[in-house]
Amino acid sequence: MTRISVIIPYYQREQGILRRALDTVYAQDLSGRDVQVDILIVDDESPSPPELELDGLNRDGFSIRVLRRPNGGPAQARNTGLDAATGADYVAFLDSDDLWRPAHLATGLSLLEKGAQIYFCDSLYSETETWFSGLDCIDRLVAASDLQGDALYLISKKKILPLFIESCLAHTSTVIFDYAAIPDVRFDASQLTAGEDYLFWLCVLQQTDMAAYSTHILSDRGRGIDLYRSALDWNNPECVKRLYYALRLHQKIKHQYCETQEQKRHVGEKITLLRRGIAYLFMRNFLRHPRSNAWVLSRLVIHDFPSFLLLPANMLITARQKLAGKVDFPIG
Repeated sequence: MTRISVIIPYYQREQGILRRALDTVYAQDLSGRDVQVDILIVDDESPSPPELELDGLNRDGFSIRVLRRPNGGPAQARNTGLDAATGADYVAFLDSDDLWRPAHLATGLSLLEKGAQIYFCDSLYSETETWFSGLDCIDRLVAASDLQGDALYLISKKKILPLFIESCLAHTSTVIFDYAAIPDVRFDASQLTAGEDYLFWLCVLQQTDMAAYSTHILSDRGRGIDLYRSALDWNNPECVKRLYYALRLHQKIKHQYCETQEQKRHVGEKITLLRRGIAYLFMRNFLRHPRSNAWVLSRLVIHDFPSFLLLPANMLITARQKLAGKVDFPIG
């Protein structure tokens, strides 16, 4: 029997969101497979209790358990789930407001069983865009991969890691990985609102021989509480904090994963843009969000003094860009 643990970090205010996600787990087409699916809901002190969403869920081969922990964000919640996944062969991740299509688990298993240690797929990110459609390297990814069937691919670590350094290829709710082979990897809990998942995928990839993916859309992005997306708004006080965490993310990628000068140059360009984005928001939201600005400023002084020293120059650059109508604002 193959055991899969499905880890769902949970923090929502609206009832019904988690239930929609769980219904798609229970609707997985696993016909012909001897599979046990263990669902681990990690309650991160959610305002809406998860127990209200669980009535009537019953299917042979499926179990569900609620784990409780003090609020600490998605990285710590997923780590709690990983700690509890003892005995699992594979771990799949699902955000509590996202949805799986019926073939997701079976597709991932079919490729993992061919020797891959991590699997991901395309997902519907908005009404008109998919995750892969927003990436510039997908054609190169496909060209470097070995076709295994309809939109199913295997690719060596050597070939995929440089592309992963260039862009985060996987959305969290599409990832399944070989937990039995790689049981000790954990999410970086210091990345509170950006990048904890990206670093996890890179860490897993470093310990693999082969990765797998599907270009089929097998997951849908939901619309519940999302710390990252809510902080995309320039007017949100969390926006400058998100850019700070994105800056720290890319600094870690540069120091821990970049092997060539070209990779370091590429990530370095992102670091430059993020530093300028922080400088721009310092000026733009000086009176609107002084506490957020002060929080980020203190972190730069303590953890990233070079970025602090570059603030005056980056403020000048972004002020000139603003006057010219060419502010190059990074997503992170």
